[in-house]
Amino acid sequence: MNIEAATIFSIEPDDTYLTIIDADYRDEYGLVLVQKRHNKFELSVNGTTLYPRLKINYPFVRWIDYKHFLIMNARTKGEEHNLFIMNIDGEVIRSFYCGDAVQDIAVSKDGIWCSYFDEGVFGEGISTEGLVFSMEQNYFSNYPFAELSAQDGLSCLKICTYAYAYPEADNIHDADWHKNYLTFNIPAFKAEIDEVILEGRTIKYYLNELKKFSALKQKKVLFEPTEPYFGFTLTMNGRKNVSVDGFIQYPAGWGTELKFEFETDLTYIDAFIQGLESILIQYPIKEI
Repeated sequence: MNIEAATIFSIEPDDTYLTIIDADYRDEYGLVLVQKRHNKFELSVNGTTLYPRLKINYPFVRWIDYKHFLIMNARTKGEEHNLFIMNIDGEVIRSFYCGDAVQDIAVSKDGIWCSYFDEGVFGEGISTEGLVFSMEQNYFSNYPFAELSAQDGLSCLKICTYAYAYPEADNIHDADWHKNYLTFNIPAFKAEIDEVILEGRTIKYYLNELKKFSALKQKKVLFEPTEPYFGFTLTMNGRKNVSVDGFIQYPAGWGTELKFEFETDLTYIDAFIQGLESILIQYPIKEI
């Protein structure tokens, strides 16, 4: 076996203001690194310096594929999201919360692995698991979800509930909040939101409305979660098909609001109803 050594990056000896914070190198992708210069963080992607419009603090950096990488703050410091998926132009494609006190992070072809320090394991939230695997399909195979699809199969939204947001809450309002994972797909656009957006009582209300709609007792239903990052209106048309007109804000809370529409029918509405019912079975309304 022959071992070959090569220099892929270096700092000039007299450049005392530059420090490498973290780096990742792949033969097929190249070098991406986080560096700190004059107390400001920079990204370097194969020699191109980027100045991200993110609040980052001694983060990890890892390649995902040849066009994307992730930046992740090990400590959340009160921030809602601490993992950011970016393209090689420095644009944030997606962000989410991956737990506090991250010890290390690894990317595989199946998803993202995070391990945690004692502060996370003995803290709160997903960090207490010690090792977390983040992957969209993992949510939908292990937790209840409601799916609404278009007739042509090109558009689809899924709402998955995977936990109570405030399991130790001592009041009826906070105790009933759910943690939800939303995926939304239409041609040429995909969004994923990991946020607290629904309550059990809200789901129960919409179940009643949707069942009346399915039974042709009303012609329109507005579905808008308590936290309005997305919403849609179902309208029965003359052919008993259903028009879905809605919006989604992405990234959630501060991004652009995209309007969408697609056609579906009562078969898919009934499947959506069954999904919402499965969420309430596993995460029933909490009474304090």
